[in-house]
Amino acid sequence: MEQDYKRIPYGRCDFVQIIEQNNYYVDKTMYLPSLEDEAVNLIFIRPRRFGKSIFLSMLHAYYDCRTKDKFQKWFGNLWIGKHPTPLQGRYQVLHLDFSQVGGDIEHLRENFNFYLGVQLDGFVRYYDESYSDLIKQNVYAAKDAGGKLAIIQNEAKAKGKIRQDCDVDAVVNEMKPWYDNYCFSKSAFHTQSKVFNCDMVFYYLRNYMSTGEAPDEMVDPNTKTDYNKMKKLLLLDKLDGDRKGLIRTITEKGEIIASLYETFPANKITDPEYFPSLLFYYGMLTIKGVLGNQLILGIPNNNVRKQYYEYLLEEYKPYASINLNELGTPSIISKTKSLR
Repeated sequence: MEQDYKRIPYGRCDFVQIIEQNNYYVDKTMYLPSLEDEAVNLIFIRPRRFGKSIFLSMLHAYYDCRTKDKFQKWFGNLWIGKHPTPLQGRYQVLHLDFSQVGGDIEHLRENFNFYLGVQLDGFVRYYDESYSDLIKQNVYAAKDAGGKLAIIQNEAKAKGKIRQDCDVDAVVNEMKPWYDNYCFSKSAFHTQSKVFNCDMVFYYLRNYMSTGEAPDEMVDPNTKTDYNKMKKLLLLDKLDGDRKGLIRTITEKGEIIASLYETFPANKITDPEYFPSLLFYYGMLTIKGVLGNQLILGIPNNNVRKQYYEYLLEEYKPYASINLNELGTPSIISKTKSLR
């Protein structure tokens, strides 16, 4: 119901409701052209309570092909209403809110799969006219989210969104060493298959759908976010400190034996004993095995392994350098600093 005076939408994140109910809205639509010109994957993580959720809700309303005719009603009084982009109302939008995936870590995979399944069922139901009754029935009948997504993907392929000559098995095999092999539950280690990093998969597929080829750089730049978090924790150590020693051990052996902590009290956050758990929750380690009451945590794939190597190279670079002009001399390594 539209109000004759504006209200303050405290704690609300539904763009359409805020506009239709005449609430105050801070217009950020002038950033849409810049976003369309940016890299294919964008991530907004901080700060909290600065409008990320409502911004995503606005993007959903703007690009959704089913609500294209509502453009003037919702955006007419905003900046983008006078400067629409060619991509307005062009897409089917799958909006996922992972804060809705609850439960403890032992049930995370099950709850995550259930949530995605519900969202994908709702996706084909919402875009009803784009999918035949048979496709919708197959999506509803699929037991897991991966199967549902594969059916939707195959339908997109049949409509020309993905190359007809696409070898799905070859694509999966190419992604597997880079994005697969995550296990987040001790109980699932022997009973269930490992999982892909879904963000990485979407990064690959978006490039493949645009160019017909894998991305030139298999590591999504967005993963640098967690890499930088790890670096900030490591700043507390010298080169031979406890955390950096753990990084070297993990890089050299590919795994480490550790206990997994689920909570991080403020007075323990800098404790090296908690560091493997932080790496685990950042996706930098995964469960490789069980040893008594402890876990064998290891590097899951090439995407993460490359970040470990890059960190060590970056750390040691100031301590030793190679002078390419002296390659013909007996000594080519110039020590620039003491290793102490």
